[in-house]
Amino acid sequence: MPTDLKKAGLSIALILLLFLSSICSGLNTGLLGMSPLKFELSQLKYPILTRKLRPLLADRHLLLCALLIANSICMAAIPLLLDQLVGPALALVLSVSLLVIFGEILPQALCGKFGIQIGSFFSFILWIFIYCTFLGSFIFAKLLGKIVGDEGIEFYKRREIECIIEQQGESRPSENSDANLDREEVQQIKSVIRCAKMSVLEVMTPIEDVYVLAVSTIFNQAKMLEIYERGHSRILITEGDEICGVLHIKSLIMHNPEQQDLTLNREKIRKNLIHLDEKTRVYEALNQFQTGKGHLALVRSGEIVVGIVTLEDIMEAILCHEIYDEGDVVEMSEA
Repeated sequence: MPTDLKKAGLSIALILLLFLSSICSGLNTGLLGMSPLKFELSQLKYPILTRKLRPLLADRHLLLCALLIANSICMAAIPLLLDQLVGPALALVLSVSLLVIFGEILPQALCGKFGIQIGSFFSFILWIFIYCTFLGSFIFAKLLGKIVGDEGIEFYKRREIECIIEQQGESRPSENSDANLDREEVQQIKSVIRCAKMSVLEVMTPIEDVYVLAVSTIFNQAKMLEIYERGHSRILITEGDEICGVLHIKSLIMHNPEQQDLTLNREKIRKNLIHLDEKTRVYEALNQFQTGKGHLALVRSGEIVVGIVTLEDIMEAILCHEIYDEGDVVEMSEA
């Protein structure tokens, strides 16, 4: 049997090995189980802590090998120490129990939730593991790099991003967090994602449904009333079979049809229209409207005009909601 002094030394060594084993096991889960993307997002909440961990996680394979080698050494040494303390029969039972509880379950549960905090606090121990096992860790890390490749930022498909957004909306609100999204936010974010592949052909108004005026139109009282009832702010102007421009209705505001009929002044026709191919994406069309060239565009299939699309059409597609003005509200209430 060991002397009291030797027993005390073995007990201290046993506790130390259990502690080191728990660090290896816990941080293997807490740090290396964290995706690179999640680690990058963690720096928004823990900028100082993640700064200490970034050099360690720069080579994940090296850290993984160092933790596994160090943990293997600790797990191999613990039964040997217990054998000297309590004998071989009890050593087997105690070593398994201690390693499962204090070397696996508790550290992995804690580090799974507080991996950044615990990893940052014990980062110096991780560096010691790397330096002490560097020869073996470096070789195995290089082999892992050749076999499985380096782990980079994970990119999600659009549908996967939508699922993540839905989960954020479905989760219960946290009192101390603004992470949760309400239903309206979830719907709008999903609409923005889905619109990325939507073309103007899907949101345009077909040309046969578009109200147009000929360049020779006489703006008498009946015609002005007709334009008013249409409720448009812009009207396409045609000359023969060709669209020659767009008329802003506000340019007619000073015209009094009771005093005189008025033919269209060509100077009031805006001719530099935006032309979009039918396959143009919705966001590309939005960029065109942001240039200040106008809020109405002609949609073409080759040389043929097949419809028009407005800024309002684009915004309704992105928001996945109809946009109503005061006139629309009055019409709906009367209906």
